[in-house]
Amino acid sequence: MAFDYTDRFIVLFCAGVGLTLAGVVNALAGRLGIVWRAVLTGAGCGVALAGVSAIKSDPALLVAAAAVMAAGVLPALLAGSAPLVELARKAAAVAVRPGVRWVLLAGAGVGLAAGSIAWYDFEDAVRSELDLQDLDLEFGRPPLVESSAAVARTDRGTPVPGKRPIAPRADAETGEVERRFLQKSPFRDQMMRQRKADDGSNCHGWVFTGGRYWLDPEAVELILRENGYVDVTAPRPGDVVIYRSHGSIGHTAVVRYVSDAAPPLVEGKWGAMGVYVHPVDQCVYGTAYTFYRSARPGHLLAGLTDTSPPTP
Repeated sequence: MAFDYTDRFIVLFCAGVGLTLAGVVNALAGRLGIVWRAVLTGAGCGVALAGVSAIKSDPALLVAAAAVMAAGVLPALLAGSAPLVELARKAAAVAVRPGVRWVLLAGAGVGLAAGSIAWYDFEDAVRSELDLQDLDLEFGRPPLVESSAAVARTDRGTPVPGKRPIAPRADAETGEVERRFLQKSPFRDQMMRQRKADDGSNCHGWVFTGGRYWLDPEAVELILRENGYVDVTAPRPGDVVIYRSHGSIGHTAVVRYVSDAAPPLVEGKWGAMGVYVHPVDQCVYGTAYTFYRSARPGHLLAGLTDTSPPTP
């Protein structure tokens, strides 16, 4: 969570008050043991946390203030434990040996590298989640109704329900919303716009129904299973790429260009927005994707006639 300057002030000021109270009560506590000192310290910090709640009822601020106080209190409490101090002295005596120092440094390097990967994945997921929220807030999803004229089915004959908007929005409206979204999107310089925004289909329907219908993510799982798709690690033009978030399908696109020197270029429709070509790892739907290939000609569902324009 990103704190504004007011939130940061509340956290730091109340944490400062808590540390002040903890320091004063412990300074006046004389020769009390570590247990009683912990109780007194907790009471002082509790007063500070109560102050945070009184100013602004936000659990995130409580957690942040508690973390700041813990960073100051725990070392001071532990320093009062003779066994821990003795253990720290022995550890320091061992750490002065050259072999130990450099092994610890190597361990710290491994931890830093692994931690950076985990942190990158976390921030990437958060950024994708925020981008998707912006996309949903800006564009939304038009009210849909299942089409009685849909004849789409898998190669095994299972019907695939297609949906159409009850009242498609005008081009001027979808175009303006698309412009506003792309204006602030971090991916705008990585995209080549192929077709304008429209309510005719979502990304799944663009790939598997030629842009006729909206398809639910559950329908995509069915299509992958019954149309002979297998996941591949070396994509080729024409393969399908599926993006997932928290295990659920979020986006479908098609591989258009593959090079050894750069990530594959894929083409797909972003919800009710337009159709874009972009690097596979530069997408509002994140970087958790899998490539799929099928021996069947094209991706259009059975029962539908291909009326799509030529591939760019």
